[in-house]
Amino acid sequence: MKNFLLFLVGLLLVIVLSFGTIRPLFSPGFFPMHDDTQPARIDQMAKSLISGQFPVRIVGELGYGFGYPLFNFYAPLPYYIGAFFNITGFDALAAAKIMFMIGIVLAGLSMFFLVKEIAGSQAALTSSILYMYAPYHAVDIYVRGAAGEFYALGFLPLILLGIIKITKPFYSSSPSTFARDKLESRSLSRAKSRDLSSRQARTIKQGTIIGSLGFAGVLLSHNILGIITGYFLALFLIVYLCYLLLKKQRLSVVCYLLSVVFLGIGLSAFFTLPAVVEKKYTKVEELTGGGSDFSSHFVYLDQLWNSS
Repeated sequence: MKNFLLFLVGLLLVIVLSFGTIRPLFSPGFFPMHDDTQPARIDQMAKSLISGQFPVRIVGELGYGFGYPLFNFYAPLPYYIGAFFNITGFDALAAAKIMFMIGIVLAGLSMFFLVKEIAGSQAALTSSILYMYAPYHAVDIYVRGAAGEFYALGFLPLILLGIIKITKPFYSSSPSTFARDKLESRSLSRAKSRDLSSRQARTIKQGTIIGSLGFAGVLLSHNILGIITGYFLALFLIVYLCYLLLKKQRLSVVCYLLSVVFLGIGLSAFFTLPAVVEKKYTKVEELTGGGSDFSSHFVYLDQLWNSS
């Protein structure tokens, strides 16, 4: 009971201490940012939902009134959240502010849950505060207005938390793990063995759900970070599989980790599938070719400290 109360106090502190970074959002009016179209996107998302379109792919009033397939290719999750508040009575500007507020609380809570799994509540509280107050988050909100990337960074810790929850029962030195169960199975009663196994299975299931929701959240929040995250997950799985083969350890954990990837893709397929299949109808190659080719924009070493 004491641990549970400490856990609740930690969660409340994360929410309360997030106020410092979202305080400017309580000021009247909007604030200048690079991508200041957030209220317009929320307004169009809300109108599309009210008209019965779900999932929203085309917004009717953009594109000079001809309609625009904005959310067919632009990650929609933050705008669903903003549209919910717009529909329930807040104007688009206030809904955009609330959308950013929820994003910072999401980042703090997800980091809290991740670090608590590793190092306890005190370290979790410290880590969540540092994560919420990371300068890059402030830049995303108040300079760039990058709602999608901001939300994706909030979901990333959940993927790591899911991976830890899945792998921990297999290889932790805790007495409640599979490895220790195997060594002590002769001395445990059948009932106790079943109880331990059910606890471990529940932990793995929780990890699968949390990890897949985290990956789906990244994919639905920011296209580029979703792709990068997918590459890193694939690399991690390959390296981890090689490690298991070298150590001659059980490979069943890889199946659970793969389920995180495939469930995440499946949960986000209503957006990612049309975006990938129908990109041939766009001119997306112009964004990555010619003068926009990424290889033309690497900096020289001396430019890292001198922009001239």
